[in-house]
Amino acid sequence: MPTPAKPKFTDSTLIALAREFVMDVHDPETILKLYDITPKDWESIQQNKTFQNYVRSFKDEWNSALNTEQRVKIKSAVLIEQWLSEAYRLMWLKNESLNSRTELAKLVAKLAGGGFTNAPVEGNTEAVKITINLGNESPIQIEKDVSATSKVIEHDKK
Repeated sequence: MPTPAKPKFTDSTLIALAREFVMDVHDPETILKLYDITPKDWESIQQNKTFQNYVRSFKDEWNSALNTEQRVKIKSAVLIEQWLSEAYRLMWLKNESLNSRTELAKLVAKLAGGGFTNAPVEGNTEAVKITINLGNESPIQIEKDVSATSKVIEHDKK
């Protein structure tokens, strides 16, 4: 008895394709090119009952009201990703102000996880630390961060 032919596309490929088409983040030509799908293959896949079930399932999940936040995050991330090549081009334009290019570079770094957070740099905080040694006893340490509450007292030297 001959063994049945292996399906040309695995379940994981069908699942990935269904997800991509339902999410509608990329145009169909891009998706088919990404997965190396020919027009003939695509016609065959569209008729595949398993693929149709995956599409139906992903549509229900993707379009549910509970998924709105996730949809916005994903579509926004794709939009930003597509914009990055334009940001790269703008950062090198000499007719843009240095300030504009610097701000753009900061934004791109932040998107890349480079931060620029407002957290204080270690060792660069304003703090008062007092250590009192009382002979053989353990030292007493008093430490206070004054960066948020510090006041400057100015006076005239006479």
